[in-house]
Amino acid sequence: TLTFSETISAATFDVTQLTVNSQRSATPAQSLRLTGALNPTTVDATVIRFTLTIADQNSLKALGSLAISNTSTFLSFSTDLIQDTGGNLLARVRPAQGIAVRVFSADTLPPDLLQWQIDLARGTLFLSFNETVDINTLNLSTFTIQDGATTRVSSYALVGTVHSGANAENFTVTLSAVDSNTLKTLGLCNSTVACFATFTAGLVKDAAGVAVIPKAGLAAGALATDSTGPRITAFTSFDLVRGVLVVSFNEIVRASSFNSSAVTLQSLFEQAISTYTLTGGTVTSPDNTSVTLTLSFADLNAVRQLENLCSHRATCYLTASNALVRDVSGNRNAPQAQGAPGLIVQTFISDVTKPSLDNFTLDLNANQLILTFSEPVRSSRLRTTAITLQGLASSAGALFEYTLSGGAVPTVDGQRIVTVNLSSVDANALKSRAFATNTSNTFIRVTSALATDMSVTPNSVVVVADGAARAARLVTADVTGATLQSFTFSTDTDRLTLTFDEPVDWRTFVTTAITLASSSAATGGRRRTLTGGNFTDTVVSLSKTLTLLGADASFIKLEPRFATSPADTFLNIPSGTVKDLNANNNTATVGKQALSLTKDATRPELSTFSLDVEVGRLNLTFTDVVNASTLDPTALTLQGSATALAGQFATLTSSSTTASGNGYVVVIDLSAADLLAVKSVSPAVRDKATTFLRMNAFAIDDIDARDVLAVTNGKAKAVGTFIADSSRPRLASFSVDMPNSAISLTFDDTVDQTKFQRTFVSLQSQRVLNASTQVLNITGGTFVRSADAKTITLTLSKADLDTLNTRHNLFTQRNNSYLSVRDNTVTDLFNNQLIGAPSSAAILASNFTTEVTGPTLVNFTLNLNLAQLVLTFDESILASTLNTSFLTLQTTADSTRLEKETYRLTGGTFNTATDGTIVSVNLSIADLNAIKSNRPLAASQATSFLSARGAAVRDAFNNPSRAVLATAAIGAAQYTVDSGRPSLVSFKVNVLAGTMTFTFSESVDVVTLDPTKVTLLSDATGTSSYTLRGGNFSQIPSTIVTLQLTKEDIDNIAFVDALFKSENASFVRLAADLVKDFAGELLLDVQQQQVEAGGLVRDTTSPTLLSFQLDMDAAVLTLAFSEVVRVNSLGLQRARLETLTASSTRALGQSAAAAGAVNNGTIRISLSTADLNALKLDRQLAISAATTYINLTADFVQDMYGNQFQALTKTVQVSLFSPDITRPSLLAYNMDSGNGQLTLTFSEPVDTTRLNVSGLVVQNNRSGLVAGNFFRLTSTSSSSSPPGVQIIVAPSEVDFNAIRDIPGLASTQLNTFLSMTSGTIRDMAGNLVNAVATNNARNVSFFTDDKTVPTIRNFTLNLNAGTLEITFSETVNLTSFDPKGISLQSDSVKVATTQSITLGSLGTVTRPVETTIRITLSETDRDAIKAARLLATSSANMFLAALTTTVRDLAGNQLRAELSSSAKGAGRFIADATPPTLLSWDLDLDGGFFVMSFDEAVDVPAINLSSITVQDGTTLV
Repeated sequence: TLTFSETISAATFDVTQLTVNSQRSATPAQSLRLTGALNPTTVDATVIRFTLTIADQNSLKALGSLAISNTSTFLSFSTDLIQDTGGNLLARVRPAQGIAVRVFSADTLPPDLLQWQIDLARGTLFLSFNETVDINTLNLSTFTIQDGATTRVSSYALVGTVHSGANAENFTVTLSAVDSNTLKTLGLCNSTVACFATFTAGLVKDAAGVAVIPKAGLAAGALATDSTGPRITAFTSFDLVRGVLVVSFNEIVRASSFNSSAVTLQSLFEQAISTYTLTGGTVTSPDNTSVTLTLSFADLNAVRQLENLCSHRATCYLTASNALVRDVSGNRNAPQAQGAPGLIVQTFISDVTKPSLDNFTLDLNANQLILTFSEPVRSSRLRTTAITLQGLASSAGALFEYTLSGGAVPTVDGQRIVTVNLSSVDANALKSRAFATNTSNTFIRVTSALATDMSVTPNSVVVVADGAARAARLVTADVTGATLQSFTFSTDTDRLTLTFDEPVDWRTFVTTAITLASSSAATGGRRRTLTGGNFTDTVVSLSKTLTLLGADASFIKLEPRFATSPADTFLNIPSGTVKDLNANNNTATVGKQALSLTKDATRPELSTFSLDVEVGRLNLTFTDVVNASTLDPTALTLQGSATALAGQFATLTSSSTTASGNGYVVVIDLSAADLLAVKSVSPAVRDKATTFLRMNAFAIDDIDARDVLAVTNGKAKAVGTFIADSSRPRLASFSVDMPNSAISLTFDDTVDQTKFQRTFVSLQSQRVLNASTQVLNITGGTFVRSADAKTITLTLSKADLDTLNTRHNLFTQRNNSYLSVRDNTVTDLFNNQLIGAPSSAAILASNFTTEVTGPTLVNFTLNLNLAQLVLTFDESILASTLNTSFLTLQTTADSTRLEKETYRLTGGTFNTATDGTIVSVNLSIADLNAIKSNRPLAASQATSFLSARGAAVRDAFNNPSRAVLATAAIGAAQYTVDSGRPSLVSFKVNVLAGTMTFTFSESVDVVTLDPTKVTLLSDATGTSSYTLRGGNFSQIPSTIVTLQLTKEDIDNIAFVDALFKSENASFVRLAADLVKDFAGELLLDVQQQQVEAGGLVRDTTSPTLLSFQLDMDAAVLTLAFSEVVRVNSLGLQRARLETLTASSTRALGQSAAAAGAVNNGTIRISLSTADLNALKLDRQLAISAATTYINLTADFVQDMYGNQFQALTKTVQVSLFSPDITRPSLLAYNMDSGNGQLTLTFSEPVDTTRLNVSGLVVQNNRSGLVAGNFFRLTSTSSSSSPPGVQIIVAPSEVDFNAIRDIPGLASTQLNTFLSMTSGTIRDMAGNLVNAVATNNARNVSFFTDDKTVPTIRNFTLNLNAGTLEITFSETVNLTSFDPKGISLQSDSVKVATTQSITLGSLGTVTRPVETTIRITLSETDRDAIKAARLLATSSANMFLAALTTTVRDLAGNQLRAELSSSAKGAGRFIADATPPTLLSWDLDLDGGFFVMSFDEAVDVPAINLSSITVQDGTTLV
């Protein structure tokens, strides 16, 4: 609707002169010149109404930002738009002065889909709407295509189709492959009766945002069905392992239509060497753009069989006829013909699957093994030696398995089924074993070497391992009986060897069925049917040897023309004589001639022998007749085993003879010497098990003068019969030789001296034993046997002789020398016991020789462990006569030069009542300790010698002992070192003197003392303990030893609170290796022993301060005391650090002992943060060693014994001062965005006088600086904080506003980070702060949002430039500025007479500086201000009021209002100095108006109309 100022001529209306613009501008962003009008007003009037054409409507809507609201709808037009009724042209309106719409009605009508079309051949969807729609709102997922208008079987909502482009009412969408193929698969739109659409309001919106009208079951306006057949796009993959082939198409195809026989694989794209057309297979994929075909087993193996086809990717191409497949519309595929470049497989998985043995059969009747593999193999390279047949799945040993040794294999490769012709060796070997007779006992295992498949890189066959051997599918047993192939006969060994054509079961052999004959005739001639015989064994084999019985062998040998050569040696065996392993009877054999015959040429040999030791007779039996006269006994040796052992054999001599004649048996009578030799080789020749005979070849000859076969050592023959010696020997007589202390016993038979029991012999003073008889039972001695083995001479032992010498009526002459023996005193050589001479009938000596000797010291033993000296004499002595002071111990045999290394005994005790050859002296304690401490005397056997004066003792006849000279002393026969370990008797402690005194049970070797083996205990259980680390012992050997403790140990003892503070808390534990005695024996370890009563002397000395150190860097104060002090007694309130003059002091009451501090002589005190920071802030105290002293008052601390510290008489200067060298670190910071403050917290006090604020950078992320995301403070910022741990930095207003002005910087905690350089600040010691890198900036700890409202500081009105500049207290957000909140008024307090102007429209707004907004006033506002006569003529009548909604700061805080009742005066006013300009004028003669248009408001009353001249041309005429 257009409204004019006067009546216009409707007929002159030309809508094409009308342009709709999006804004009032010379160059509007969008505009549309109308092309036509529908139903325009035809009556002349001031209003013209018309309807936009559909094209114009859609064009407007397509532009998107044009005519969508009253602010985007402006009209401009030329003068030709219309004329008034007087024919006057319309005044032109340019776009810059476009007329704003007065009433705007938005588009509220929903768009409507008028028609849709689908082309399945091209894959496109066409949509036609009644108006332009917003293409950006198109959502095709709401568009569902279905097969019915109201009811549907199939439907599909588009999922992959999108569209982009310009807004329009009609557009064509290209369907995605997914959508196109799915529609085809579902059979949707394959005809017009199956092509409908349903969509929701969410399908699309028009340009006004109104959603489309939803519809259901809208039929397609046009339909193009799919008529193009599918095309193969790729031979996607071929997996030769699984036999899977994948072919891809350009559209979905029906899997059920796939015809595998239309596929041909070839080795090249054309003229291929190898090709193969598939015959079958299974499609495993659904309808889709690709087909997955699993090849048939036959096809897969056929492909594998062809070496040049699909052996790798380069030899694998695919061709196909047009009968391969159909798409879902039934269209046949385009054929894939031969020719370059061909369709090569894209992904080829070569055959890496090993062929496996599927099954096998064994035919032992035809001797064949048939192997069936999972795929074709190279038969020509098959290795039969990789095959093992066995009776079980897991091998049960060599008897139940057999590995083939050969066989014939096919020469043609590429077969799955391979037949192996077994070699006769392998076939017979299998038949000979107890398996491979049926499928239950026939299994196979193979190695990988058996075969390979046909691949270019051959795959070895899968191993069939033992334990998982594969059972036979079929076994054909042998049904043919064995046939005798040949035989041989030996009259030399009497053996018949039979050989069959296959293994037989020799256990079934009937030997009595064999007939040997002299001719091949079935009857007649010389013949012998065997009566029996023995096979060497019954092991299954082809051949076996039968040993004939003696009767059969003898019969044959006695016949002169029988079995003398193969010509007269034949054999007959009937069927049934033997069975093969499958129980088949043998084939009968008649008149089989011997293959060979071996005549008798064997030397005789010993078959058996017997021995009778009782009578001394040896019987020999031979295998042939021997000549007895040729016997040589020296060739015969009897021994205890087949191989003679040293000393266990006897060789006969020529003294043995025989009286036998020629024959098989020879009897030898053994001579006495040979019989004794035989008896003497025990344990040989004692029974049948220990009697063997070896024989040399010259022992005897047969009747043909052939030597007997020797029986060699190692193969000696065991005795057949053995008769042992069973007669018991007797004592015949005995004689006595006293000078040699010997008694000789003579027996009536040879005896075994090794069985002689001398203790079974008794000496008697008379023949019959009674109460008056003196008796000596022999206890020892030595003996020897005579050469003839009948006499044993016994030499009496020293003990028996000494005892005998004390019996005055026994064996002093022949008449009182009788001897009795027990039955088992001795045995003969065959262990027959002696018949004894009892004590009731003792035997008188046959001869007696007497003699007497005197006593002599022969040896001594020294036992320092038992403190015993044992003296041994050569005869019994009178113990009561021993004088120990006559005895001297010395270190060597000659002591003349070693006076200090000898010791003469002073005492000792011994038993004086017992006489004998041995006296035991118990050494006195004094003598024992003197000997032990007199090193090296008696330190070992080598340093233990004894000399004795003459007559040191006497014998029973009062004969004095002979002297043992000091120059030829006797060495100890036995020496026992002192193994008695010393023990602790008691101990005491002097804590004040730092000593411990130990008393031991014996003298100890102080050289071996080790103080580290002493552990002090607080109680018997060792609740608290301490092991000494050193110390010095007294160096004088003694039983009492004193230990001087080290200072370290004294302190450490004191350190342990409960240790050695009282006698009840004073125990020791001593390790065994604390000390040794002089024999090297370790101390008896002491687990716990309390100090002796009164044995503890306590510490009573107060501790003193030795020195102190102060480490300002580590915040540690170290105090060194004269002894260990108790940490928990520290009174730090009594400690004070001072300067020398005490001008500055600091009490340390807030500090404490360092964590983990224990009682010690040196105490580390961790200064509290408060104390440390106070010291650092005090610039006079503790800044160097010269300014650091300490003062401690009384009772500052106690030692471990409760002694209180005494007050210092003067302050002590620090011995070591360590300054603070650690840089301070920024620990945290807070930011108050409202007050404009940064609060920085450091690890220690910092010196604010050295703050360099330009080192601080505020940034919006942790990781680094990027232009526009950070601000570095300038020198305009500062801090007024004193030195300390926490300081406040106040950024200047300039800096803070600059920060606020950067978008996304320091507006929240998430975008507020701080970095700083090391030169930003220093600590009180001058250490630079640790820099905070820009790429590791620290996030603000606490962020206070800006809640401070911005205020107007001042404003400037420049009417000459037409600008208003307002300066705020902070940076404000330009985008939030609303000029309608600004009012200019003529008075500071608005009253009725006050003139005011509220800004109406927004002109250009800029910001010359952060806190200032410059507004270029709109022409309307500028003119309104100028038109107000009382307003803005000077600063005096220029005031500004502002609403809170006028503007916001960057934090969103609204402006603090400037009320009209207290408006803010102008900071500056610039009056308008530019004259107005006449822009245009109009003359309305009809209305009588003269209209002038100026570029600004003018003062109408001041217009001087007389200065206006109207003329008819630009030049006045």
